[in-house]
Amino acid sequence: MRERTSAPTGAAERPRLRRDDPVYWLTTLFVISIVLMRFAALPNAPITLTTALIFVFCYFAYRQHILTIEPGRFQLWLAAAGLSAVLPLVQLPLVPTVNFSFSSWALWHVLWLPAVFRITDPSPSAYLRTCRSVSWAGFGFALLSLTFLGSQAAGIPYRDYFADFVPRPLQVIGFATTVPITWGNPIHKSNAWVALEPSFVSFILGATLLAALISGQRWWVSVTIIAGLLSSFAGSGLALLALAAVIMLLSGQLLRYSRALLAGAVIFALSYFTPVGTVVFSRVDEVSQDQSSTALRATLPYEVLVPEYLQSLPGMIFGYGAGSSRQVVDGMAIPGLLVPNPAKLIFDYGLLVGALLILVVVAIHLQSPAPAIALPILASFLFLQAATQPMITVLLVLATWWAPSAFQIPRDEGRLTEAADWKPPYAASR
Repeated sequence: MRERTSAPTGAAERPRLRRDDPVYWLTTLFVISIVLMRFAALPNAPITLTTALIFVFCYFAYRQHILTIEPGRFQLWLAAAGLSAVLPLVQLPLVPTVNFSFSSWALWHVLWLPAVFRITDPSPSAYLRTCRSVSWAGFGFALLSLTFLGSQAAGIPYRDYFADFVPRPLQVIGFATTVPITWGNPIHKSNAWVALEPSFVSFILGATLLAALISGQRWWVSVTIIAGLLSSFAGSGLALLALAAVIMLLSGQLLRYSRALLAGAVIFALSYFTPVGTVVFSRVDEVSQDQSSTALRATLPYEVLVPEYLQSLPGMIFGYGAGSSRQVVDGMAIPGLLVPNPAKLIFDYGLLVGALLILVVVAIHLQSPAPAIALPILASFLFLQAATQPMITVLLVLATWWAPSAFQIPRDEGRLTEAADWKPPYAASR
């Protein structure tokens, strides 16, 4: 048995070796998750290579004592995985038209399994440095996205360089990598060449912008991230920012970020009158439009699934089998129609086990040092986004692996505060 000593909490202190610094590890994972996003885990598979690589990361981070297991989340994940695994024994004799896809069941639990870890020795200074480091990664990603859009604006036709140079079997399939900003327009929405879809660019840059605000990053870094977010012509990041502003207001931290939020509001207001802003902000009310991108995520899936779900009382209670919701949606032949996490879990696993699986998703977003990051991501996963590894990695790096947290974002600009008697609450013993 070897007892771990707690990491220093002073803002000026740093781990002596980079290999012992969680900031270095988390930033590396964050960048890898972006760069390798379009590589397939298996030939011609719809699963990104980083879904497997994150387990390699967790293994070595655990061996290096960067990560350890969070008991509460691990037990909750085990209970959810176990009950959902034996559920077909009940579904088969009781539920008509039951369908069980082992790959669907396994993929969902594999995607969320890394959430059972946490940082071994968390400290406010380490979290602040992580946010700052991740915001630099977002800055670089934003520059790449702006280059994608700027090259087309300069007259260079869109070309998917990734698809040109990477063999087709090694590419992730099943995603709308990019599309024209409007029908017939030669300019495409930015996926920065490396993202699975423009919405991934928007989502990641929205989260890194929040990290930049929390860490007191330079103003021009935040401005560049905002510009990169707009270049995606997608609304995922804007939704995160809007929800974060509401959370800051409700938590009394709005004044702390008043200057940054005011600057951001001015930038968004000015961009509204540009061609980019006109397209991006026109999506605010698209949820009411039939088969719009937002409707395909937020409303249409329920219109399709609810009538099917209500057909059988045993099916309502025990579910229709893992992957059955996807089969129903695919049968509608509506391109881009997604299955939100709550709809998928309740339809596939029923009210009882489905509620437990939803609890897993909710639990890993709680007790973060920065609710303004974690809670908007939770809302996005519940109402707008399907569970995909690159987006889950954003959550892990900026929220889940730091929770349960003994410190919070303070009202003082650019610093994290902690109680006078704060100590790393989960120092590991091995």
